[in-house]
Amino acid sequence: MKKATGRDGFTLIELMAVIGIIAALVGLVMAGAGLASRQADRNRARAELAKIQTALNRYVMDYTKYPSNITHHSVWQVLTNYVPGITMVDPWGNTNRYSRLKGFHHITGAEREREDAYELRSAGPDGIFNTADDIVTSRQD
Repeated sequence: MKKATGRDGFTLIELMAVIGIIAALVGLVMAGAGLASRQADRNRARAELAKIQTALNRYVMDYTKYPSNITHHSVWQVLTNYVPGITMVDPWGNTNRYSRLKGFHHITGAEREREDAYELRSAGPDGIFNTADDIVTSRQD
């Protein structure tokens, strides 16, 4: 018969140390996954804005100027015919913003909407426009 030495298993401290190490590793993996998810959402927003931009470029080839409002049903229908599946909603559920840019008219001296310039903007993760996390693409000449 074998004599018991009192050392047949792990001590409570050893088990706690292993559980602590596993918890730390899980925390690191979860933090990395969260960062990757946030970056994927930003990339999806950029890709959606690029698709809208492609539709706008096709629109201007047919109509010779950019639309003043792309959420109007008839204009949006034309854009979705150019690039099926585009949406004005970003990955965070916010509606993207399309703005015609204003410019100084060299003949009249007045500021007016430019026919050749616009900005597309996603409010980003915070859902508030004109903050540091906005995703913006534009066409300016």
